[in-house]
Amino acid sequence: MLGLVVHPGPVEEALRVAEAEVPAGRIGDVVLPSKTLTAAERVGIYHGMYPLRMTEALQSDYPALAHYLGDDGFRDLVRGYVQAFPSRSYTLNSLGDHLPEYVKTAPGVRRPEFCHDLARLERRRYPRRQSRPSPPKPGSTRCSRRWRPSASWPFAIR
Repeated sequence: MLGLVVHPGPVEEALRVAEAEVPAGRIGDVVLPSKTLTAAERVGIYHGMYPLRMTEALQSDYPALAHYLGDDGFRDLVRGYVQAFPSRSYTLNSLGDHLPEYVKTAPGVRRPEFCHDLARLERRRYPRRQSRPSPPKPGSTRCSRRWRPSASWPFAIR
């Protein structure tokens, strides 16, 4: 099912590709229809949401790069990146492992060497998603000097 959800093409194409795993007539055995949606339409929702979720995950891993490239530029970068390095896991923890190298040669990226350096810096700052510091809770006495959200950074990358 993972292959069906992460397939880069339209959901109809993903269903055809996944037919060896789940025959088209049996998709309802794996994903139940709802009152208003067929099984294929329900898979289509996940299929359509997965690219958005990958963009969101990479944006949290590389916030400065996302800011520098802008929404459209970063979305285009992610689209090409996941084509070159598709997710092979049910989690997104290691999705961005190859992004610093990819950004050097990605089409349409302005100042690719700078973007490569910026992505490498962010990768070193947060080597794994699960090991990142979390923001302090309101009212917490925990020292928050080590964590600052990107909106409060003292500089802006243009």
